[in-house]
Amino acid sequence: MSQIPKPKICFIARTIYKILKPDVVNIPFGGLDVQLSITAKKLKGLGYPVEFVVFDYGQPKSEMIDGFLCLKIYREEKNINYLTPHSLKKIFLLWKALEAADADIYYIQGYNPLAFIVSIFCKVKKRKFVFAVASAYDVDPGHFFYKSTKLCERYPYFYGIKNADAIITQIEDQKTQLENNFRLKSIKIPNPIPLENQSIASGNREYIIWAGKNTFWKQPGLVIELAKKLPETKILILGISPLAKEIAGAPLNSLKDCPNIVCLGFVPYPKQLHYFEKASLLVHTSLFEGFPNVFLEAWSSGTPVVSLHFDPDECICRKKLGFHSRTFDNMVSQVKLLLANNELRREMGLNGRRYVEENHDLNIIINKYTSLLDSLYAQ
Repeated sequence: MSQIPKPKICFIARTIYKILKPDVVNIPFGGLDVQLSITAKKLKGLGYPVEFVVFDYGQPKSEMIDGFLCLKIYREEKNINYLTPHSLKKIFLLWKALEAADADIYYIQGYNPLAFIVSIFCKVKKRKFVFAVASAYDVDPGHFFYKSTKLCERYPYFYGIKNADAIITQIEDQKTQLENNFRLKSIKIPNPIPLENQSIASGNREYIIWAGKNTFWKQPGLVIELAKKLPETKILILGISPLAKEIAGAPLNSLKDCPNIVCLGFVPYPKQLHYFEKASLLVHTSLFEGFPNVFLEAWSSGTPVVSLHFDPDECICRKKLGFHSRTFDNMVSQVKLLLANNELRREMGLNGRRYVEENHDLNIIINKYTSLLDSLYAQ
């Protein structure tokens, strides 16, 4: 009996090369890249041909990496401005890469004017186009970050998502916002995480952990303030170099005033998971998110989360996975409470592990992806 053919998937994942070749591109990556790499590897293992369109980091035009065909376009920079002649070359390079991929389904994630080009390509070539929401501002035109973008970026983005054959959202709030603000339907597929090789460590929890990029919306400067409130507590920072002179939201050279902070800089995935297993808790200070990958990495390690601003679908509060602080003073008090109460910290950590097992296990979530991809391919 012959096997049913599986669709070929092309992920327009421009920065994922940082994860595929960390020895070549030794610069920080985002949770978006982690999520796509996890999903793509599982799909490939199930027999789906998977390709990537990536930025130019000096690699060959096309390259096979761990069974993935990677097609480069142009060097990493800000989004395309469709009003400049310089962008025509980039559009040409993207189009040629999409043609070279010759996929059945093209997939792009997050606020991105390239969705315009990909959607037109799929219409012309009669292929399927999937858009996946990655952050709060992807679905909220009133969001301050969205308002800061240019009109020449917004309208191509509008066109792209409105012409997608399927839209994926991470949480119910995104699904509701997308329908209210854009009148578009979506399918919710929670972010997956593999759990086979990650367990709750039995040893001592040695430090507080913070992980992210050195950008204003991640607010790492607040970690400096937290460290000053907890001078006897070690705080580990992943993603920011120990040589960084400036921390977003903090005075120049402020790291020198906090001997209890240890910056490890860029740590390749999945090596960073090791540090979550020994953390007493994760502090999260971002102004906005989609569904933070660091939440899943913490909870899968039995590490509770203290989040200043963001609680996806209020799962932290509803499931008792940590605390949603809302104010910095509350965050300081809640961090102190968890550090002083081992029983509460362990209870919330176990709740977190149970939550990801029930809602984010890769072996379960991947079935939602394959069901969607197979149904689009059959149309």
